[in-house]
Amino acid sequence: MRRKAKSRKTALEWFKIKVTASAASVSYRDPGLSRIDPDGDADSVIKIEGTLDRPVLKRATAFMYVFCGATVGDNPGSAIGATTVWQLVIRLPREQFMDLLVIITAQRLVEVDLLLDGLSRGTGKVRSASFYTEPVPYERDEDVDET
Repeated sequence: MRRKAKSRKTALEWFKIKVTASAASVSYRDPGLSRIDPDGDADSVIKIEGTLDRPVLKRATAFMYVFCGATVGDNPGSAIGATTVWQLVIRLPREQFMDLLVIITAQRLVEVDLLLDGLSRGTGKVRSASFYTEPVPYERDEDVDET
């Protein structure tokens, strides 16, 4: 007699990444330079590195690549595993990508919150990605001068 396999519900897990470094790259290649992209290529990528609030596969550091071009309703991204760091790929709609690019350029990004679904061996679906600057003083429960 065969045992019935247990159905496993995928669990949603939150992670916080405290940003330690970020950079952006913008590239454009003329047509005819590459056999891979004979018509030329243009790309913008934001790279974010940070410390995790808890380890994934015994790794305490995360590295994210953020690309432009998603549409609202698309899956925001994926966790793709770990070698020396936990790696994630995120795709944002153009407007949000441009907003994040401004934050990166101003060197104001301090934290990334991620919600993952079905995380197993460092891979899974990113269901939500939020990027934060330092909170305004009122949000930090500091006294606000009313002059």
